[in-house]
Amino acid sequence: MATTAGAPLGGQGPMQQPKYALRERIELTALEQQIFALLLQVNAEYRLGSTLRVAGGWVRDKLLGLPQSETDLDIALDNMLGRTFAERLHQYLTERGEKQGYVHIIRVNPAQSKHLETARMRIFRNLD
Repeated sequence: MATTAGAPLGGQGPMQQPKYALRERIELTALEQQIFALLLQVNAEYRLGSTLRVAGGWVRDKLLGLPQSETDLDIALDNMLGRTFAERLHQYLTERGEKQGYVHIIRVNPAQSKHLETARMRIFRNLD
């Protein structure tokens, strides 16, 4: 489908101005800095050689300057399953006596459009 400047895709009339301006830089909170530092420490400590990329809604919200009620990060890895990295993260924190949540695995389920296995873990939260 083609569109001309000033006309929305599939619609008529002028395009509306976006509600939010796209930011050129993402500002990290102290907690986000702590999380990213931890992930990089685990990668280095266990010599995993992973490239960690932040993806998903957190990136979108940060770029648009939207408020976030909690820090929910999706990390994509280039050379291993999320389960493996999450297990190393859990091991790293356990070895240092730090309290953390368990690793939860969300399995592949193509019938529900879930084509990648996902690992989930809560860190830096009050877990009592």
